[in-house]
Amino acid sequence: ASSELEQPLAAVASPPPEQWRALSLGRDVVRLTDVGGAMRARVLAGASLLREKRGAEIGATPEEGLLGLLLTEQLLAIEEELLGALFTGGASLGPLTDPEAYDPSVAPRWLPSEFGVVLEAGTELPVGYRVMDGASDLLGLSSVLQAGADLIWQSGPQNPSEPMQEVFTEIFPQPDPGPGPSVLSWDVEVSPVITFYCAGCHLGVPTGGFSVNSYSSMLQGGLLTQALELPMVVPGDHQASMLYTIVTGPPPPFFQMPLGSTLPPAEVQLIADWIDQGALESPPAPPAPPIPGEDLSVVLFRNLVALHFDPSTGALHNRYEADGPSGVASAEATGRAMLALGRLATAMPGLEYKSVTPQGLLLAVAKYAAESMVGSQGQVFENVDVVTGQVWRRADLQGQAALTAGLLAAAAHVQQPHVEAVARSAAAMLLQDFTGDGGRLPRPDRDSSFGRYTPAMLVDVLVALRMAGASDVAGAALALDRMLLRLRPVLAQSEWNDLGEVLGDGIADTDGNGVVEPDAAGGNGRMPLLAGGILVGEPAAAVPGDARVTWSEQVRPLLFEKCGNCHFSGSSLGGYRLDTVRLAGQAGVSGGVMPLIVPGDADGSLIGSLQWVRRCHCSILL
Repeated sequence: ASSELEQPLAAVASPPPEQWRALSLGRDVVRLTDVGGAMRARVLAGASLLREKRGAEIGATPEEGLLGLLLTEQLLAIEEELLGALFTGGASLGPLTDPEAYDPSVAPRWLPSEFGVVLEAGTELPVGYRVMDGASDLLGLSSVLQAGADLIWQSGPQNPSEPMQEVFTEIFPQPDPGPGPSVLSWDVEVSPVITFYCAGCHLGVPTGGFSVNSYSSMLQGGLLTQALELPMVVPGDHQASMLYTIVTGPPPPFFQMPLGSTLPPAEVQLIADWIDQGALESPPAPPAPPIPGEDLSVVLFRNLVALHFDPSTGALHNRYEADGPSGVASAEATGRAMLALGRLATAMPGLEYKSVTPQGLLLAVAKYAAESMVGSQGQVFENVDVVTGQVWRRADLQGQAALTAGLLAAAAHVQQPHVEAVARSAAAMLLQDFTGDGGRLPRPDRDSSFGRYTPAMLVDVLVALRMAGASDVAGAALALDRMLLRLRPVLAQSEWNDLGEVLGDGIADTDGNGVVEPDAAGGNGRMPLLAGGILVGEPAAAVPGDARVTWSEQVRPLLFEKCGNCHFSGSSLGGYRLDTVRLAGQAGVSGGVMPLIVPGDADGSLIGSLQWVRRCHCSILL
């Protein structure tokens, strides 16, 4: 949940928490950058909780030891789930089975920017994932990469902490790698394909009585196949299996699936091969567990080099779609990437891909950022066109802080006087234009009295101020101390209202189920939560400046919401897809009646015309 202030922050004192109101953000969409944040939190908290021992027991107290071990267990489980289920090549989600041999220049696979978690009806059990935003996002990649680099150091022999070494050698030892799967299985290869193309109708919601929530539900078939006693799968005979027939051209009364489009030949052959090999639910032996931090970091570093790095300029593209990079370098993503590369250069100094090392990549990116993303006075620009070098507006607080922190991290590694000078200039501008008089939180936007604080923004600012203080930038240490004091009122006293409680009523057990909120809530059933978002000022006071609308930040999410069922994530009704800006410009089966996208001419672009917008079924035109 997040919290909003009902009134703007005062100059000195914040409104009391009871004046805040909480908003649900939903629970079915996961952003990769948040996964990385969750991983980093567990690495750092685990290191703090498990650094001491009580005789033979780990942790200063039993509670701290148990919590630290639980966080570590969750961290390793997250890493295993990412590698085992959540990589994509622009289509279905699935495992990355051999991290050591992975080469993105041959067959790129990446973690998607956003994915949905499908919950079983009436339960909290996840039954699968589906792609929401299939691009490789530099912010998310960098967040997970930094967590992986932290985990490498935490779990490796270079960590001087004896308790931490014991955690990873005795409590969570790495078992010997088992043999890899020798045949195809539902869990590893087939389910991700079915989920990608069929999730909209048959995952979570069993349209026609057919559900692909699990292997067993798929075998049961739908209402029509059950009535006609047609088996969904006949192990060893794909021609007799309805699952194969229905994706290749079934007889009436069935329709070929996916509705309105067809599966790629390779996916059809995969289903046939799986059935002919016995239609196994799970592989004969589980895959080898990942080396903590290392396998994931190696894969993500290779993706950083192959998918995001522009060697001609030194820039990092903020996104990589399945059909190419974005052409835009953003301050926030570039700053986070430099922080991650700094950590990786320390954790894996011998890492290399295509003759590029973390240290070398960090130097190239830092030079580009110092020369192209920061003005002469230390002002950071929000975005830069990689091809033309054109800059887009001044960055807000988060962009200024993130790039400042990244440049300061780079300066500590690459020993470049120009990079260090620009980093210090950016830090001084952060203090001058955003932090104000110290009696309040930094302004979210230097040009406006309106803005929004988020935990991610506050993290970037804290990191930038800490690093600037360590570099003896004047005023940074004092600004950091003042900000930490100001963060205490940002804790919203909230209840777990989505679990049957009522927000803000002060009753420990509103629904009477006998489960009382923890004592950390102060005994009145209210839990202190960092506000997920705080609005300050009035929107009418906002100054748009020269902000630009971009495909990834504004247009794609809008189209996904309105047109996702028909034209995204495997659906191509009318032969038209909207997954990337390049696909959006390619006409469907009709060949188009006018150009779909003409840069600089909205009226001459079908996708921007009122005639197109008013059509409820756009494939007629496309």
